[in-house]
Amino acid sequence: MKALLLTALLALSGCASAAAPMLAGPPELQTRPVTAADRIDGRWTIKAVNGQEVGGLWLELANTQATYQLGCNSGGGDLSRNGDKLFIDKALLTQRGCDAARLAVEEQAIKVIRAAMTMEFTEPDRLRLVNEWGTIDLVRSGVS
Repeated sequence: MKALLLTALLALSGCASAAAPMLAGPPELQTRPVTAADRIDGRWTIKAVNGQEVGGLWLELANTQATYQLGCNSGGGDLSRNGDKLFIDKALLTQRGCDAARLAVEEQAIKVIRAAMTMEFTEPDRLRLVNEWGTIDLVRSGVS
């Protein structure tokens, strides 16, 4: 009887330790929603669009204006935010032509930019913009 009780207790203690929550990666890489206290103004380097790594692209957020370089073309629009939501209204883009691969990335990025975006922050300097059109991953590169 004692052996059966001891076996049951050991089994239960094993279940309890297995149910302990695990962190998804180191704390410095955990993502959280942007709050009103988070400063997002400044220049951000675009590192990826929909998971595809890119180079030479940027997004600058300054008070009520956003400007961006999306490859061959650049643009801007009216900037506003509400909690973790970011809006770039009247988002315009120049119409210079370039190679098909760069134009495809631009098309994906401008679709994301033209719709309401949810902002996710990974300290100390990473920002992800997310909506139904995809994601844009950013790293802070300077202050305007």
